[in-house]
Amino acid sequence: MKELRGVVPIPQNSEKLNQESKKALRELKQTPDETWLYCLQLAEWSLKNSLDDPDGRLTTTLEEMKGWKPKEVMNYLEREPETNEEVDAVDWNLVNNDPKELADQILIRIGDNLALTLHCYPKNLFRVRV
Repeated sequence: MKELRGVVPIPQNSEKLNQESKKALRELKQTPDETWLYCLQLAEWSLKNSLDDPDGRLTTTLEEMKGWKPKEVMNYLEREPETNEEVDAVDWNLVNNDPKELADQILIRIGDNLALTLHCYPKNLFRVRV
């Protein structure tokens, strides 16, 4: 992994979800930023361009996640909140190499985890922007 002057690479950015997110960002004409997780950058793109956040809680959570340790973010995305079992953060068959779908699925995963851990958080909150 190439190290920029003064920037320490994030090891988790070499994992599959982040490498696919980096590729998706480029396909969406975005410039990946090596200083934070690519999957969060892609989720942020979805929030700005695809899925709505009616009450703002998802936006707030995504902003807070930027301050988490990268390993904690990946555990949040790739572990079942109720069982702590390792899982894929997204259904790769559903994503099917579609950068927009990958962005949406990462954001949906964050929202689903919020619904499981915060019982007051609404389920199936997302609507596609038209």
